[in-house]
Amino acid sequence: MAWKSDRFLLGLTGMPGAGKSTARKILESMGCIGIDADALAHLALQQEDTMATLARIFGPEVISNGKPDRKRIAAIVFQDDTKLQKLNQIIHPIVRQLAEERFQSMPAGSIGVYDVPLLFETGDTDIYDATLAVESSFETRLKRVAARRWDRT
Repeated sequence: MAWKSDRFLLGLTGMPGAGKSTARKILESMGCIGIDADALAHLALQQEDTMATLARIFGPEVISNGKPDRKRIAAIVFQDDTKLQKLNQIIHPIVRQLAEERFQSMPAGSIGVYDVPLLFETGDTDIYDATLAVESSFETRLKRVAARRWDRT
């Protein structure tokens, strides 16, 4: 397989609770450079422009003490697919840009592992040299997600 650049980028995906983060950490322990899309999304939310856009679209109450109120944002967007799509339209391009910056800063010959839950859904599959889907049973995923105090709704 020919690399698409002087660095190799593996797209790592899977359902919530499947074990993506664990797989990424194992690969990091073997010398790969991990890039975590969820962490980048948190950074994207903290940007001044992003917070202003969120307040304009979802209401000023989604910003509390100068920070995004993630619980309030979740309560809004997870009840309305249109609002979730709007949030994704705001956040995904920023996350993509931040990930690209991380990838480009990796030394030549590096192997990057991009842990991204929505790898196929974002349509960016052409940027990866390879993709890996992490799978676990529904019961295992449910236990892991519950341990994080996520709600099934």
